[in-house]
Amino acid sequence: MTVATPDNRTTAVSKRRVSLHLTILSILLLLMSSLAGWLTWYNYNQHSRATLAAADRLMAQVAETVVERFAGLMQPAFTLADALSASPALGVSTDRLSIRHPALAVMMRTLQSNPQFHALYIGFEDGRFYELISFIDRDGLRKKQGAPRGAAFWVYQVFPGKEGLNTVHSAYLNVEGELIDSNHSVTTSYDPRKRPWYLAAAQRDAAANSGVYLFHHEPKMGVTVSRKVAAREGAVLGLDLMIEEMSRFLQKQKFSPSSLSFLIREDGQFISHPDTKVAIKTSLVDGKMEAEAVKIQSLRDPVMLAVWQHFSQGEKQGALQFKVGHERYVGSITPMPKRYEQQAYLINMAPEEEFLGPLADIRQKTLHASLFAIVVSVLLLFWVSRGLARPLQEMVKETDRIRRFELDEPVSLHSHITELHRLIESVATMKHTLGLFSQYVPKALVRQLVEEQNANRLTGEYRTITLMFTDIADFTPLSEGLPPQELLNRMSSYFKEIGTAIRQQGGTIDKFMGDAVMSFWNAPRTDKQHARHACLAALTAANLSEQINQKWHAQGWSIMYTRFGLHTGEVVVGNVGSLDRINYTAIGSSVNLAARLEGLNKFYGTQILASESVLNEVGDSFLFRSVDVVVPKGASVPVRIYSLLGTVDDSLPLTYIYEDEQQWVAKWEQAYTAYRHRHWDEALEAFEVLAADRPDDKLCEIYVERVSRFKAAPPPEDWSGAEVFTTK
Repeated sequence: MTVATPDNRTTAVSKRRVSLHLTILSILLLLMSSLAGWLTWYNYNQHSRATLAAADRLMAQVAETVVERFAGLMQPAFTLADALSASPALGVSTDRLSIRHPALAVMMRTLQSNPQFHALYIGFEDGRFYELISFIDRDGLRKKQGAPRGAAFWVYQVFPGKEGLNTVHSAYLNVEGELIDSNHSVTTSYDPRKRPWYLAAAQRDAAANSGVYLFHHEPKMGVTVSRKVAAREGAVLGLDLMIEEMSRFLQKQKFSPSSLSFLIREDGQFISHPDTKVAIKTSLVDGKMEAEAVKIQSLRDPVMLAVWQHFSQGEKQGALQFKVGHERYVGSITPMPKRYEQQAYLINMAPEEEFLGPLADIRQKTLHASLFAIVVSVLLLFWVSRGLARPLQEMVKETDRIRRFELDEPVSLHSHITELHRLIESVATMKHTLGLFSQYVPKALVRQLVEEQNANRLTGEYRTITLMFTDIADFTPLSEGLPPQELLNRMSSYFKEIGTAIRQQGGTIDKFMGDAVMSFWNAPRTDKQHARHACLAALTAANLSEQINQKWHAQGWSIMYTRFGLHTGEVVVGNVGSLDRINYTAIGSSVNLAARLEGLNKFYGTQILASESVLNEVGDSFLFRSVDVVVPKGASVPVRIYSLLGTVDDSLPLTYIYEDEQQWVAKWEQAYTAYRHRHWDEALEAFEVLAADRPDDKLCEIYVERVSRFKAAPPPEDWSGAEVFTTK
């Protein structure tokens, strides 16, 4: 902000202000809070490190367990594949009439000894396929395939046919290998040479991992460990392992309530997940179930996407830390043994809050204890500093009241400190002086003068305002018959009521001129409804004037009947005068017109006369009665004038005009319209009826006489209907 110096220069002043009381409290609070905060942070940080280190150890243990389990599932498959591939019996292909392969006994013993394997099979270079599937502990698969009760194994043979339609020969064996049932009439398009396991092994001289794919007989995902058969060129054996085994194992590896462990390949494809629905996408295509392994980057889960972003862009081993929204996660990435060909990675992760939650509770308790100590200390200091700062705070409140122009109550502060006592006396003198000043100048103007830097300049601006002049009828003979003190007392009571009505509606009292009052709206403070507020002020003032007159009449005193003139127009408003004495006022022809309208009340027998510009501003919210078209003294342009009677809004009961009065005014407007259209007979008849209804209405009397005259001697064709006044 800037302040003016005695030589009218401005000086920049800082806007920063702090109280003495708050300064003392703030310094102590800052010191104690900083110390308590640092101690709390240090303890929490040390405990957090220890807890997260413990979490890392837990995840390392889980990783070690999963690696062992993964090796326990995969290693037997690789070992068996290497051993079985050397058997000459596996290189023999049977004809379609025999279900007993030379290696059947070996294959049965292998599946019985290794229940984790789903099937063992051989694919040949000519498209023949011999498979042994175990039903042991897989009753659901047996029922799904329609196998008879007691079946322990399913022999599934494929023999090449024409046009890709191959013949299937299948049989069901009990646990001893004895035939229970067989089927020779099924055809299939299955070709082992096109399957992932065959292709993976055919390209190498060691056991191969097919990767996750959909098994042929059951819509479930798994992996196949396959190897070339040494005894026959183009023959490949395979061992099936369902990933459900690994998924169930991963479900049990919990190191926190929401922890998650899963296996993925380097390209993001899931190998195993505790929830198989996440890792495998299934769909029904042409009546056939199809499935594929899901890639982690294709999920919509923001947590999984954050894992993939960290995995794909960073090192694929070690600690894992990321943030999703407002929640932080910790975890680890552990590569699985590479001897199983396809590289796999174990991801462990969990919300950090599940490890640090208990520490947060300890931190909260520590903070509470620190806050308690701070509060006790602050209360003690508050009691000490209050005695010093309280007088200054009261002075601030007092100056705020002065700024709001609440000047009625005197300053009632005391202090034993000399400097404060002198300050209180100065403020009290200032408040008293400003109160006296505001009695002579409108408070809105005083506020503007205080706020503006160059308020003593002679300035003005064009503005549309609504003006109101009031005057007491026959004041001169009334004042001559009263003692001076009584006249002064009665005028003070009268002006108090008039001023109250004006101020309640936001008006500015320009000046008191004897028994007259000049006021206006929309200056200096902007008022978008200035005409409405001026009308309400006039109606309220008339009502208050009537009430005080009734009181005076009851006391035997003469009454003071008030007339009003209202006009809306453009004027110049601002500070007018000389350098040593200025006055905020309005000047212009609109001011003169408002004054003339007040004087015309006497001629027309009305109380509140308003110009057409006022009526246009307020619309239909008030009830007006057409009076005449006049050219007041000093004016050159005709002006339509109206008598303001009240409001048509029943929410304003003080000024509301009831229905019967509104109907009477409507009849008057019909008669006045006939007069303006020179329909003399119709107008005269209507005015005479109205005059008979209200014989004391002077306006009715004027128009009966005027229309009668015009009927007898009509005015010229260029008659404008305007009455020209040569006196005020």
